[in-house]
Amino acid sequence: MICITGYNWHHKKLDPSFMNAAKGKEWLPRLVQVAIELDRTGECRRCSVRRLSDQHARPADFPAINPSYANQRNRFVYAGAASGSRRFLPYFPFDSVVKVDVSDGSARWWSTDGRKFVGAPVFVPTGGGEDGGYVLLVEVRRSARSINMKYECFVFS
Repeated sequence: MICITGYNWHHKKLDPSFMNAAKGKEWLPRLVQVAIELDRTGECRRCSVRRLSDQHARPADFPAINPSYANQRNRFVYAGAASGSRRFLPYFPFDSVVKVDVSDGSARWWSTDGRKFVGAPVFVPTGGGEDGGYVLLVEVRRSARSINMKYECFVFS
């Protein structure tokens, strides 16, 4: 399911403007890494939360990894993101996909243009390592009369 609007649960209504914070405020959602250290009995010894990338501080969500590397330490994370380039509602709905290298915090992104938005990315592996594969997503094109969807597939090179 693709949500091209925001739901403001405080006011119980659809409202994408609440995802577009005023300048100087922290935008949500953002990509973070949560680490939980357990002892031998399964009790939590320590929990930490850190931002995945300082180079990509814009809102991002719907993270995806290469499913062949599930349950392992991952180097690459792909997520739906906001470019911040739109004049009205610059940070939501999402119009970009970001690839974050968690080893050094670097980030690369691809953005749509015009009145287009993206859904959650899906990583399709080809067997060429952790970042060997394609990022598949639905691109939603909105016009005054209709909404058209098409699938986009691309490789971060």
